[in-house]
Amino acid sequence: MGVNEAAQLADGRTAAMGPRVGAAQERGEPETEELQGIYALERAAAKLPRAEPPEVPRAAAIGEGDEFWEEFPGFTGAFEAGHLWDHPEDWEAEFMEAGVNMTAAVRRWVWEGYSVYIDKSKLGASPRAYKLTPEEEEWAARKVIGEQIPAGSVEEVARDELPRGAVVCNVVVAYKNGEMSRLCWSGKPMNRASDKQKFRMESWLEILQLAEPGDWMFSLDFEKGYQQVPLKAAFKNFTLFALRGKTYRHRVLPFGLSSGPKDFSQIVRKVLAILRKRGVRCAFYIDDLIFFARSRDEARRLRGEVLRLLHRLNLRVSVRKSLLEPGQRIEHLGFELCTASMAVYVPAQKVVRYKRLAEAVLQHCRQPQPGREVARVIGKLQSFRLAMPATLIATRGLARCLQQLPLREDAAAAQRGDRIEWRDYEGTVQLSQLAIAELRFWDKCIWHLRGTRFQRPLRAVAFVDACPGGYGAVWTEVQRTPAGLDAARTLQVHELRGGAWLERYDAHSCEFELANLVQEVVAKGEAWQSTRVHVCTDNVGAAHIVGKGCMKNARLHALSLQLWAACMRWDVALTTQYLCGDGIISSGADGLSRGEDVYDCMLTEAAMRRLWDWKGPFEVDCFAAPTARQRGFGRDAMTFVSPYGGGAIWTDALTLRHTGALYAFPPALLVGKWLTHVRRTGLRAVTVVPVWPTSAWWSVAEQCERVELGAVGDRVTARPAMGGGAPGVPHPFGRSFDVQAALQTPLAGIAMNM
Repeated sequence: MGVNEAAQLADGRTAAMGPRVGAAQERGEPETEELQGIYALERAAAKLPRAEPPEVPRAAAIGEGDEFWEEFPGFTGAFEAGHLWDHPEDWEAEFMEAGVNMTAAVRRWVWEGYSVYIDKSKLGASPRAYKLTPEEEEWAARKVIGEQIPAGSVEEVARDELPRGAVVCNVVVAYKNGEMSRLCWSGKPMNRASDKQKFRMESWLEILQLAEPGDWMFSLDFEKGYQQVPLKAAFKNFTLFALRGKTYRHRVLPFGLSSGPKDFSQIVRKVLAILRKRGVRCAFYIDDLIFFARSRDEARRLRGEVLRLLHRLNLRVSVRKSLLEPGQRIEHLGFELCTASMAVYVPAQKVVRYKRLAEAVLQHCRQPQPGREVARVIGKLQSFRLAMPATLIATRGLARCLQQLPLREDAAAAQRGDRIEWRDYEGTVQLSQLAIAELRFWDKCIWHLRGTRFQRPLRAVAFVDACPGGYGAVWTEVQRTPAGLDAARTLQVHELRGGAWLERYDAHSCEFELANLVQEVVAKGEAWQSTRVHVCTDNVGAAHIVGKGCMKNARLHALSLQLWAACMRWDVALTTQYLCGDGIISSGADGLSRGEDVYDCMLTEAAMRRLWDWKGPFEVDCFAAPTARQRGFGRDAMTFVSPYGGGAIWTDALTLRHTGALYAFPPALLVGKWLTHVRRTGLRAVTVVPVWPTSAWWSVAEQCERVELGAVGDRVTARPAMGGGAPGVPHPFGRSFDVQAALQTPLAGIAMNM
């Protein structure tokens, strides 16, 4: 089957109807396969209803004049910076009462003020003054003198008070929606002289795992979060900056310090650990927090509990930005979440702003366009990716146009022997037919695609494979159960040598796989309607299926567009998984027990017996490597492992369906996903997890039966590296985790639906 035929099938038409006549053909220009793919996508999207959230109560702010705030006087009135730890004994008491341990760093900050280590030997001279525009300089001066100094965020320093060798930095103005919004300290010298540590922020991944159908939500925002954190007296002189001939220094954590996001998140994470130990479902991103409850009354009770804790800790909440009246729709982190439809939407005002921006480009699309404007259009669309996943695949033509922009080289880097190049966005580009078609597609269909459901039932698991000889195969498992695995597997082999494929005998196997998958979706789309299908492949086709690939290969891009059109017609969501040739998953259930990272942590016999006596017998070890087999005990003595060939590395536990008792010891990065899968599918499972109250999923663990197993390193609980790997850190923590911290981490078994 060729691309044209795939397009006709995806659109529900017959070959006799012929391909769509597009604008390119009307002008006598050849119509490419990619253009046909965009047209097929447009026809499918145009038939969809407008993606509008249901009319359910929305979370709203509570006005400052409301009597609700009488209980929390510290949240109202003029903001004063740097008062977070005025009463450090309250922090100590609250954490001790909750049984949450502060890290040494947080305790030091609470009692002394915030600071980080600066290697003075790496500090150079003050950087060259950065030239602000007159408007920026005027705005910055008003910001410093009119707001920051009165609030206590910044103080002026006389020149004779400056320490010897002081490094005075610049300030820059950050813009939002074309307007000056924030004054940032450019602390490059300090950032080069401090330790750089990677960390993972909580994001929409955790939010979507925690949300349940019908939940009531509220959110809160810390008022000027960084400015609440006071600096240690000795550290203030590392935050100097100059403006209009005067020198200032920060009294609070400044924007621009590279350690700021990580350390502020560490503070908030420790505070939320108090709530998560009480079973509160919540997630945060820097200073934006969201909470979930099963009913409006429960949400209001929880709201009072959260605010009383923050009020006691002196963490000031923004009255204006916080949406504290619970609802089933809430705008959070740039998107709208609705638990009534279990969907995420792009807010209407953002769609309107995009259309206004894109119309200016589309109106004169035949003329050369400023590269910066085209880049803004692409950036806007791809920022909607969470709610509009099709933005990945339907912006490739626009992205290719940016390659017309000239490359510029950094002269200063060249003098150092480095080569740094970037596109000069001040140039112009000529839009291609594909780029214009993409702009028209989004102009016509964006209201139909501005939302997507994130919780769908798993309908099937499909395996696709092909060979360069011209044959492609798809086999689908309807149920992922050990007993019915083979019986439920159906195999279809399609011969692709013929018609449009006759001259493509040397085509990449990805082309055969994608064309084959289009046939499968078209054939079974009605049965798969409004569900999710998990696709496994042994090559980079996984990236093309979800639209992340196809930047350079036009034929693969065209086939991917046909696949998306077919899925859009039947409202089928595809997720993918990459299987290496030897059957080892590169992302999935046993993701940290593969390749060079072959650690596989097993419970010792004593710890396993304890779980077996508690909730056993277990039938399946969901995350077992082929050489790691746990032993059963007593009358039910058995050796049990994942029932699939090769163990968990040959399948994905996150697609498992089973009615028996399961045992799971997942890698830490997959604990949240695994617990969500168990909760939403009703699996009966005992899961071994690290005792991490700071993790977003810990609130779920608190609501389950739990048995403590002890620490990893005591050799009574777990045996690291039993999967054939070298001795080292057990797989639940990974190679980058501190060894001593890993061995001291306590483990617990939690039972769900048992």
